[in-house]
Amino acid sequence: MLPKYIKIGPIKYPITTDQKQLEHRDALAYIVFDEPEIILGETKSQTKNAAHLFHEIQHGVFLAANMDKGKTEEEVTACGNLWLTILLDTPDMLEYLMEIRDGKT
Repeated sequence: MLPKYIKIGPIKYPITTDQKQLEHRDALAYIVFDEPEIILGETKSQTKNAAHLFHEIQHGVFLAANMDKGKTEEEVTACGNLWLTILLDTPDMLEYLMEIRDGKT
């Protein structure tokens, strides 16, 4: 199940799926900075959905860190895919982070 939102720095981005909004952007997913929102297209693959989501999150991370100027889509994709792979391939890391969040460590 998709998360309802993600916080990047102090900004909360609702996550929605709306293929019609993406059609005129010629994109599979899109992050809106002015009215914070991440819009995902509809794909049959949850892995592709996750990759598109992490790509848009990475755009938001670069913006929040004032590192968004001059980044290519290939750089954004590579960073997003690396973070997604780290989290998918290291489930213990997610458990560890949840323990920290819940004050169990």
